[in-house]
Parts: sequence; C-alpha cells; structure tokens
Amino acid sequence: MVEQLDPNEIIQVIKRMEPVISYSSLQTRMENRDDLKQHLYEVTIKTLKNTVFVQPKGLFK
Repeated sequence: MVEQLDPNEIIQVIKRMEPVISYSSLQTRMENRDDLKQHLYEVTIKTLKNTVFVQPKGLFK
C-alpha cells in the first residue's frame, strides 16, 4: 500500500521549513527569496515524486 501525499500538506511543510532556510542564509533571502522558495518547492516535489512510501508488511499490527 503506497501512501498518497496531499499537496497541501507538502506546501505546509515547505512553509514551516522556509524560515529556517531563509535565516540560515540572510544574504540569499534578501537577494532572491522567491527564487529560493521556488527552488525549494521544486526540489521537494522532485524528491517526493522519486520517493515511494512503503509500510513494510507485518511491522505494524
């Protein structure tokens, strides 16, 4: 059984991650914050698309 991911949940995760990424690199944040957000979003989506979430049988009962 492969778990389906809700796009809204993905967006919420990105929003929670954003301040950490922004403030860890203040210069980048000031220069191209939107580019950074877009890049982060694309990388996250790409990663999630390439990741299959599998619950091993028998592990949880």
